[in-house]
Amino acid sequence: MPLYVKDRYIPNFLLNNPLRSTLYRRGKILARFSEVVHQGDTVLDEGAGPGFFTKSLLELVGQNGLVYAVDPNPTSMYSLKKIQAQNLRVFLGSAGNLHFLRDGEIDFVFSNLVLCCMGDPLSGMKEISRVVKVGGHVYASISKGPFGMGELNQAAWRKFLGSFELLQSGGGLTEEWALLKKLG
Repeated sequence: MPLYVKDRYIPNFLLNNPLRSTLYRRGKILARFSEVVHQGDTVLDEGAGPGFFTKSLLELVGQNGLVYAVDPNPTSMYSLKKIQAQNLRVFLGSAGNLHFLRDGEIDFVFSNLVLCCMGDPLSGMKEISRVVKVGGHVYASISKGPFGMGELNQAAWRKFLGSFELLQSGGGLTEEWALLKKLG
């Protein structure tokens, strides 16, 4: 029987720290994918934390869209539930078990530095592939270095990227990212 390794998460006091906005400029990250998210879309904010990107995603989809925010940290639920939006659905859980979503339900998946924090990143990759609709888009990024995915999971990351059309990709010293499109 495989040993389950719990997803790790960053405490909210670090995610809400103003220094984070300096290191991970929200506008720069949003610019990588904002052209593929439209008013009325259904979006998954995977590993939403306290909502650092959730409000921006809500603005992109507008009042007729829907955002699902998922995070394994119970403390994040308090912050996410404070966001006053009729079109926000908040779920406590792992990105590797999105049982509340149907196959092909999501127009856009936002998975920023999540897969590398999962005890089982393969389950997260499978769930992304399952819930995004044909023609839908995925923005995924992973950490490099000591907080990265390890050699075995790096191979899975490459395979995951290869199962989509690669629209853009990039990276730096601390992260690697890709904007993907699901083909039929």
